[in-house]
Amino acid sequence: MKFKLNEYAILFHLLSRQQSDNSLPGKILIGSHSEELKDKLGMKGKIGQDQYQRLLEQFAENIKPFGLKIRQNPFNHYWYLTQNHDIQNLFAGNPFSNKTRLAATFTVILSLCLINSGSTDLGTIQKVRKKMDIQGDVEELCQLYLLKQSGNQVKIHENVGYYLDLDQFSQFMETEAYRAGNLKKDP
Repeated sequence: MKFKLNEYAILFHLLSRQQSDNSLPGKILIGSHSEELKDKLGMKGKIGQDQYQRLLEQFAENIKPFGLKIRQNPFNHYWYLTQNHDIQNLFAGNPFSNKTRLAATFTVILSLCLINSGSTDLGTIQKVRKKMDIQGDVEELCQLYLLKQSGNQVKIHENVGYYLDLDQFSQFMETEAYRAGNLKKDP
């Protein structure tokens, strides 16, 4: 089945748009949820679902030569358009540039949140980081919209899903744990 150019135009628009979420200041939603995509494309029912899957696959294949790809934010399940890793590195600003302390704190918090079903507390972060006070780091990471804090609890901000490949991060952490001798491979 061939798809029309206007379907690609709809996908480009919906996958690349940015919109503010009025419920949380600073929260930017990028892209669209599957249901909205299917609705705007007029794809309903089981046949529509099959057409939708084929359209996304074909669209993803056709945008590869431009250094683009489709990803899904695991924190809010929005599909969005992004650049491949090489091109993204050329343009992306690093919020941790010359701030290794902040990067280390964020990595610890991200790991703890992934292990603890989405949140962690300041005491645990301090214990793992072996620092007397990490509140300044947490506040700075909240200002960068990488974290959300409510009292003693810290969570990963949904925006992180647009910038970080969690599968790649998990593989990296697992590799490092094996290398450090903290994990044993399954037989």
